[in-house]
Amino acid sequence: MNLRTVRSRALVAAAALVASLGATPAAAQAPPTLASILAIDNEFITDAGGPADVTIAAGGHVNFSYFAGASRHNVVFPGARPTVCGTSEGPPGTTAALPTAPSPEGWEGGCDFDVAGTYAFVCGLHNTMTGSVSVVRTGASPPPPPADLPVVAVPDGEVAGGLSVATQQRGYRVRGTVLVQRGAVRLVARAFAERRALFAGSRSRLGVRVGRHARATGGGVRVAFSAPLNRAARAALRRNGRLLIALRLTITPAEGTAYTATRTVILRPPPAPRRSASR
Repeated sequence: MNLRTVRSRALVAAAALVASLGATPAAAQAPPTLASILAIDNEFITDAGGPADVTIAAGGHVNFSYFAGASRHNVVFPGARPTVCGTSEGPPGTTAALPTAPSPEGWEGGCDFDVAGTYAFVCGLHNTMTGSVSVVRTGASPPPPPADLPVVAVPDGEVAGGLSVATQQRGYRVRGTVLVQRGAVRLVARAFAERRALFAGSRSRLGVRVGRHARATGGGVRVAFSAPLNRAARAALRRNGRLLIALRLTITPAEGTAYTATRTVILRPPPAPRRSASR
């Protein structure tokens, strides 16, 4: 297999994975297969800071989380229910696998939606915290991957920019840097891989979260981040010799619009340690 064929196949795979994360404007023509909903005090928002009403393709997944706050929240589906829900770190469970009671900060989970329709949800403690997941069927092909963006200064008024992520990396972490313009922000880097790349026998191209890094940071500096891979991703990387990662970065300020960006990374195992020469 020549280099051109290898590169072509990598680009096709990258396009499919980025498309599943809804990373490009073209994805508006074909609904993404992944969305994220955050609970804050006291409303649901998307990871871009917008209203918590998302549209995904049938067979897609929605992440739900409550990272920081002083209240208690959960996610309740009073009508139509997802196919299955579970916690991020554990195996799939039932539709009650998310917190069954309003819970303090620190939880994260998600649900799969296989059947087309509208799924309304609400916080069990705050009936004004509402949102919805619209699930549609689509046969559209995935859009092409986004071009690498140059590292540039952050425009006035933007919370962050100038994301720098190498497309080829080695090791069990996905690394990058970003310029944060304003202080008192929360940075969350999430790494996703296709389910079929992680589990033998799977043919699903659904994006599965395989790493996460979160931190609070000040502004006016270039901030480094490093999302460690979980056990399944490390095993797949050792087994296959490479792993295609979609990295999604979200920087949320106390006020204003959040910054989000997605990049694709081809990750390879770390170099083998060099053996010392015997005398």
